[in-house]
Amino acid sequence: MCLPNFTKEAITKLMSAPFTKYDFVTDLKYGTDSEKNIANILGLSSKEFEVKTERNWWTRTGNIAIELEYKGKPSGINITEATYWVHAFQDKEDLFCFVIIPVKILKKIVSKLLAGGIKSKMVGDGNNSKCLIIKKEILLNYNIYTNDENLENYLQEYKATQ
Repeated sequence: MCLPNFTKEAITKLMSAPFTKYDFVTDLKYGTDSEKNIANILGLSSKEFEVKTERNWWTRTGNIAIELEYKGKPSGINITEATYWVHAFQDKEDLFCFVIIPVKILKKIVSKLLAGGIKSKMVGDGNNSKCLIIKKEILLNYNIYTNDENLENYLQEYKATQ
């Protein structure tokens, strides 16, 4: 999905409140507000989006987290009814960019990576979130989920760095 150039006002509305507190309640409100703002910009229902915001961690590690469970119960990608997954990348309080990917495609990527042996990890919210930790570039690599040979190469490279 291609997006138009945003004005500074639209970007400010998109990621309106500075994020200063890291806990589940704050994360949930932040995500819900972001979903409403993105939906307003695109003219779609906020129910069509699941928003995950990466703050700072991705700039240090190059990784993103796809949540699978929270406190032992399915969550994130495993329960979303949204059509699109929005991964917003922030550096401190500033939005850097975001990627919008159809949920069905992200689920296919996650399934292939898990089947290929990449293990989920307990992270975030007091290690209560079970997540698949992957390189951020995977969201933009069409060949990873359409070509099994490319997926196998990615899995081998990933395992070599673990």
